[in-house]
Amino acid sequence: ANAGDAEACYNYAWCLYHGYGVQKNPAAAVPFFLQAASARFAPAQMALQDMFIFKFLPDSCAKLLKKSQNYPKM
Repeated sequence: ANAGDAEACYNYAWCLYHGYGVQKNPAAAVPFFLQAASARFAPAQMALQDMFIFKFLPDSCAKLLKKSQNYPKM
């Protein structure tokens, strides 16, 4: 990820965001999502979009919307 590979940036950001194998730190994940998204890596672009949308929705709406989506599992 530090070398700038888009997929590696996305994978590391995902791990940071969800706390998978590392301490959960969503704020630290954002720069890596941005780096991958700027390389036109679609999963990173979608992750940022979801983060933005769900931040501004009430919790109950965000949870309902997340359940209704088919998110890929890693």
